[in-house]
Amino acid sequence: MAIGKFKDSAPDRAPAAATGVRFTRRSFIVTLTDRREISIPLSFYPTLAKATPSKRVRWELIGSGRAISWDALNLDLCVQFLLEGAREGLPQPPGFSELVSPKAVRRRSA
Repeated sequence: MAIGKFKDSAPDRAPAAATGVRFTRRSFIVTLTDRREISIPLSFYPTLAKATPSKRVRWELIGSGRAISWDALNLDLCVQFLLEGAREGLPQPPGFSELVSPKAVRRRSA
């Protein structure tokens, strides 16, 4: 008996897309086109967590629902990344040691 290979259907599948967004005190819920809902903790997205409720509700779907945009917050979130559990990446400023090479920091005595 031959064992068949598993065929990954991901390339044939339509990209994940949203139809709506709503908020609770601790999370936001994205409704997908296939009627699933995903709930994401606001702590994963500091920009949304710090935003006022009036700014949070001013979102729009872009790219046929493949992303959600908050113009007032300068934030765009990809629905596929939300499904994958990605978090908002706020860049950390480089430390002093990253800005200056170790050789430049050392002083040689005479």
